[in-house]
Amino acid sequence: MVDLLEKWRSRAAALEAYAPPVAHVLRECAQELEAAQKQAAIDTVSLAEASLIGGFTADALGKMIKDGRIQNYGNKRRPRILRSAVPVKPGYRKERGPDLMLLAVGGR
Repeated sequence: MVDLLEKWRSRAAALEAYAPPVAHVLRECAQELEAAQKQAAIDTVSLAEASLIGGFTADALGKMIKDGRIQNYGNKRRPRILRSAVPVKPGYRKERGPDLMLLAVGGR
């Protein structure tokens, strides 16, 4: 995602002299993506949500917390994991990153 931010900002700079409105839109998109990434880095999710993001079952994630492989940001009865720290099961998803749809609708 960092590469994408750099690419959009570079294209915006290149387009500034010829197409200022397009350059402006690209800069705004880069800012919105950066803000979403920052939010995802501090956002926590339940074990059920983490299961959908990473492919591990909620029980497996609970065991990872118990074993100390993942830090619990909730409490013992309602564990939560940093969205950015959700482990992804091999082969579950090619790309990791914030679930932009959940972010867009205000999901936690």
